[in-house]
Amino acid sequence: MEKRHLIYNETLDYIEEQEKQGRVFVIRPEEKLQIGKVEKDPNKLREVYDIDREVATSQIVAIEKFINI
Repeated sequence: MEKRHLIYNETLDYIEEQEKQGRVFVIRPEEKLQIGKVEKDPNKLREVYDIDREVATSQIVAIEKFINI
């Protein structure tokens, strides 16, 4: 637990680097989601799900292009 935040940040850096090199395709909303880490409100969870689904759907062409490389 003492190093959890360090490992987390290293992982984010690694993902960012892999994305820059074209090795991974990251799907994420452009704006930070307004939700807590342990959110239990079903309405908020549904809202975030809908946002994420919309983001992924809007990137279908780019995802298909990435997969076919």
